[in-house]
Amino acid sequence: MTPIKFLKYLGALFGTILLGAIGSGVWERMLAPLLNSISNNLTKILSKISVGFSDSLYADAALISGGRWVDESFWKLLFLISIILIIKFLKEKSNKFSELLNEFTKSVPYIATVIFIFTVGFFLISRTNSINQINRQSSVNMETIRPYIGEQKYLELRSDYLLIKNEADFDQFQDKLKKYGRDNGFETKKYSAK
Repeated sequence: MTPIKFLKYLGALFGTILLGAIGSGVWERMLAPLLNSISNNLTKILSKISVGFSDSLYADAALISGGRWVDESFWKLLFLISIILIIKFLKEKSNKFSELLNEFTKSVPYIATVIFIFTVGFFLISRTNSINQINRQSSVNMETIRPYIGEQKYLELRSDYLLIKNEADFDQFQDKLKKYGRDNGFETKKYSAK
């Protein structure tokens, strides 16, 4: 390998690392907070519109592993889209998949499908983020007051959490946490999807 070629490879390596660092910084400082804000606002709007949606957030958060269904749903959606592509491919009886794909990407149904996938994917991610925030905040609050209330009251509190079925149950649970916190000289943080 000639020194010039080596320097080109070395420059390409450092250029890639630099671009990766810049991209990571842009994501970390600007895009991630923006998407998180949009996601939280979407959840808040949907919670105000639909009591059933709001109740399902709290009930799923109480399942501890509540957000797991999202992965399965997203893969099912991708599987469905794959089947649509295969059916279209077989219907056209084309031997050249690239031509079919090229035609498909220029069509209105393709654009609608892509928009639909992104919308559903973003909705599922927003829902999962809310469930995780509810779960995380509730767990932190329970563990924070645990040494002050004793093991029996902690287990009762944990049981109350696992029995949450709707927003009203969650509000009662939060009130209990708040009372235990106040009785012991600190404030618990409250999460609300609204």
